[in-house]
Amino acid sequence: MKVNSILFVILIVMSVSGIAQESAYYSVGFGKTDITYDRESVGMFGYGDYSHRTTLPNVFSSRIYSRAMIWGLENSNEKVIIVHADLGAISNPIHHLVTKKIRENLFPEFNPSNLIISATHTHCAPAGLYYYPSYSVTAPGINPELLQFTVGQMYKSIKIAVDNQELCTVEISR
Repeated sequence: MKVNSILFVILIVMSVSGIAQESAYYSVGFGKTDITYDRESVGMFGYGDYSHRTTLPNVFSSRIYSRAMIWGLENSNEKVIIVHADLGAISNPIHHLVTKKIRENLFPEFNPSNLIISATHTHCAPAGLYYYPSYSVTAPGINPELLQFTVGQMYKSIKIAVDNQELCTVEISR
């Protein structure tokens, strides 16, 4: 059921963005990177108490990840990129900086509206990625090193997806 829902969303996004075509070959790739920020005394997202911070040696009991998918017509630079990250939320700086890295390194004419970034909304992710005070009580504020690390790892998941692209077709049966 979950896979059908994801494919449905992808097809809707492609239709709206003008990428989908009947009987076409698509280039699709997937990538995954670890975005766990292993530093001591990092505030955790969504906790209202400054004392909720990471401690060594077990900074995180489980890893957090960025998963990316790229989708587009076989011989086209027009791509849709979907990134799902184990974070509390996605901020404007994250979207802006990921788009900037895509334009600088992969697709110079990339349209930011073709980048969808979502979060699991876990409270087991670091704070410090947001301008919003309620999201950064334990940080406080944006942590530039954490932001650059997270954006860099998210970009790596996209790069892996780009490097792993394969041709496929989409068929819908009735």
